[in-house]
Amino acid sequence: MPRLRTIFTTALAALFAPALFALDTQTVPAPTNPAVPGTLNYIEGSANLNGQTIGQRAIGSATLAPGQVLSTTATSRAEVLLTPGIFLRLGHNSSVKMVSPDIVNTVIDVQRGRATVEVDQLFKENNIHVLEANVPVQLVDTGLYEFDADNGTVMVFKGKAAIDKGSGHWA
Repeated sequence: MPRLRTIFTTALAALFAPALFALDTQTVPAPTNPAVPGTLNYIEGSANLNGQTIGQRAIGSATLAPGQVLSTTATSRAEVLLTPGIFLRLGHNSSVKMVSPDIVNTVIDVQRGRATVEVDQLFKENNIHVLEANVPVQLVDTGLYEFDADNGTVMVFKGKAAIDKGSGHWA
């Protein structure tokens, strides 16, 4: 009798195992788009992309294309992947315009408020520029940089930046 019970239990397990695995694959969320330059990584509250309100559902799927503007309100913040290893964090009441999301020539324009750029990994092929008041600032080394468009200031907490003095001269 115990042998019959073991055979019956094994047969039931073999019968229902594929159904359990099928249920498991149905609960796995669909993969999102791979991270590309300009991908929205994080939103606290809600933000606006080209005047359209976006929320948590846009994380990982919304990207800033050339000419598009990302802005935050008094109660929101946002983070954007500029290139692998480089993150732009937008503060309250701030906006940035994506000039070029190209992986080897990334350019953003801080138009209003504050933006922090964290450079964790920088390759020699990367050419990262942040425009503030139409003045290009090149991020030369890994580090942490803050741009305040309202006050016209750039702070380098760690790293090295160069400012375009015109005619291709950098300081």
